Amino acid sequence: MRVFFVARRLTQVVPVLFGVSVVTWGLTSLAPGDSAEIYARQYAENGRPTVEEIARARQSLHLDGSRPEQYLHWLGRAVRGDLGHSFSSGRLVTHEIGARLPATLQLAFAAIVFVVAFGITFGVAAALSHRRLGDTVLRFAAVGGGAVPSFWLALLLIWLFAAHWHLLPSFGRGDGAINTHLVLPVVSLGLVHVGAVARLTRSTMVDALNQEYVRGARARGLREHRVIVAHALRNALLPVVTQAGLTFGGMLGGAAVVETIFAWPGIGKLATDSIAAKDYPLLQGTVLVAALAYLLVGLALDLLYGRLDPRISRRAGQAE
Repeated sequence: MRVFFVARRLTQVVPVLFGVSVVTWGLTSLAPGDSAEIYARQYAENGRPTVEEIARARQSLHLDGSRPEQYLHWLGRAVRGDLGHSFSSGRLVTHEIGARLPATLQLAFAAIVFVVAFGITFGVAAALSHRRLGDTVLRFAAVGGGAVPSFWLALLLIWLFAAHWHLLPSFGRGDGAINTHLVLPVVSLGLVHVGAVARLTRSTMVDALNQEYVRGARARGLREHRVIVAHALRNALLPVVTQAGLTFGGMLGGAAVVETIFAWPGIGKLATDSIAAKDYPLLQGTVLVAALAYLLVGLALDLLYGRLDPRISRRAGQAE
């Protein structure tokens, strides 16, 4: 049953990717400038291609047909994994994205760990102090943190920790087991999402703490720590997992601002650089990869639900 469920979810990914490809290709094709001229300019001696060079570039890029023909040709190559060549570097777009994707994954994984750790901690603490001062303070902090724009927070952190106190680096990826280059980008990218996870955790925990099975666990004399973690929190985590998963998927494709500010060499910065250079194949490729990553995260969440709550697997099997 699990195989059929995965196959069905994968078939649902296809029309979404098709829609993303239509919108992405359509917008880039309507952008100002001649793609053939931009491509030929990279290889001209003085940066000024001749009419013949532009014509050859247009033919090699298959831009000499109608717009539907151009799109179908591009889509046919994309289905085979060929996203074309970058105008800027001349390398395959897949190679350019593959070289940058590990940096984005590293940043997104670190950021989602930060979000989940602090969000669940604050949410549980607020639920345990329900309708008291601690609950009010934590809820106010969650709303305030979620309202801070990531770009403003990034600039503030750079000014404080890099320019003023000289404690942390402000750009680049760095290396080594202890990578201090991650700290400021992770906080800038993750802090705005901590509040959402904290509020959701608080809400689900308050409901769980009022359930009969929690009262029964306390009546049996179980320790309060075990009641909270093994009974209340475990049953309250499913909506939090959904929130965290969607946040992680959004980070994979939505970290462009943070990556640009911190010169983090990920696909977000690659996308912004491709816009500045009018490198349309590279931009189309990064958007498609970001959309695919988000959809695959959604599929992984569906599979994870069955592990967290077997009732969901049984209902999915009955639906099949």
